[in-house]
Amino acid sequence: MSNVLLEIKKLKQNINTNNNNNDENIELFKRIASNYESISQYNNAIKYHNKILQNTINNPSIYLLTMNNIGTCYYKLNDINNSIKYFDIIIKNSNIPEVAINLAVCYSIIKKYNKAIELLLNTLLIVKNNKQIDSINFSIANYYY
Repeated sequence: MSNVLLEIKKLKQNINTNNNNNDENIELFKRIASNYESISQYNNAIKYHNKILQNTINNPSIYLLTMNNIGTCYYKLNDINNSIKYFDIIIKNSNIPEVAINLAVCYSIIKKYNKAIELLLNTLLIVKNNKQIDSINFSIANYYY
């Protein structure tokens, strides 16, 4: 863990010296957030994911990926309501099966099985990967059970 903290410290120093290069800072923010996640410091990771959001509002793919990362951090903090909030924003703006699956898992945790099933059934319409289809069908069967 101390090696990761040293890496984070070095990365933060680079941010302070790269104020004019937004792309470099975004990459540094990603690495810092990832490092914090690797040592289960999810609140710190969320802070850096939010810095990415502030700088990528005009880049939908990075923006949505970062929203997913924040949702995942909240999930790992067992803050399911915030996790749902972030996953739901993504679902309303894109059709990413992995995010729909994440959201369905969250709904199942709070015992909103009908919402989870509905979401997964809709996701089946866009999924092309047989492994994902099998996984989704298995989840749906479990929620019905």
